[in-house]
Order: sequence, then structure tokens, then C-alpha cells
Amino acid sequence: MAAVSSSGSVHVFVRNAGGGLMCRREQQGGKWGPWTDLQGSMLQDPPAVVAHASGRVEVMAGGQDLIMRWVQDRPDGDLRRALNIPISVTRGTAAVLETAPDRATYYWTDPATGGSSPTVPAAGCFRSGARRPGSPSPCCAGPGRLRLHGAGPS
Repeated sequence: MAAVSSSGSVHVFVRNAGGGLMCRREQQGGKWGPWTDLQGSMLQDPPAVVAHASGRVEVMAGGQDLIMRWVQDRPDGDLRRALNIPISVTRGTAAVLETAPDRATYYWTDPATGGSSPTVPAAGCFRSGARRPGSPSPCCAGPGRLRLHGAGPS
């Protein structure tokens, strides 16, 4: 998976043989830097990546009964581990989008309620980043579940 920051720097992310996350960045002038081990373990899915308009990059990947996240505190800065989200994810369903300035919303399918449903399953979401006081949150302020309209049994 890859993302391009606002400065034009390409970030490539892959899962390594040990189940951790590796990153390689394009440096100024077009040369590639070395692979960096971002740690983590027992990743089960390819990472989902978002490049914010601010230039920051965030990454999430499903592991064993948790979602692991990495974030940049500033554009083109180092990626650091963020708090894990303790929830199961159906393999291959994780996605992340910038849903407000410098705020990522992570989405996934909940395996307990929707892993094999032919309709749109119940899903979970998590929001990172700043939130204006009093602004509505269609997902949640932390890990949780949402029911998509018309999805599965009531």
C-alpha cells in the first residue's frame, strides 16, 4: 500500500515475514531511503493508508483481535505507533479516509456480525485527530460499531 504526502514524498508500506510493518520513503531527488521496521507483530492484513491534506500520513492494519496504528505528528515526520484499537476485524476489510481536516476515520467489517453476510454487514469505525466541541460524530469517539442503513437483520 502506498500514500503520497503533500510534499510529494511517496511512502510504501508492506507487512514483513514476522508480521510487522515496514516502510520505505522516497527522498528528495527521487532516491529511495532504506526500509524501516515500524514494529508491530502478528499483522494479518495489508495496511490501509491515508495521506492528509496537511501532509501527515496515518496507517492502520488488522492484527489478532486488534487494529494497530501508526501516525506522523508532523508532515514528513517519523511514523510512530499510536494506541491499538482492541477489536476484531474481518480480514481484508479495513479502510481509512480523511473525513475532516487532519482527521482520519477508520472503517472495518465486524466479523461477529457480518463476516459472511451477502448484504452490507455491520461495521466498526474509529476517528482520530482533532474534533470540534459539539460536532456530531456519525461513528464514535472511540472503537465501536455502527449499523449501516439496510444492513442485515435488525
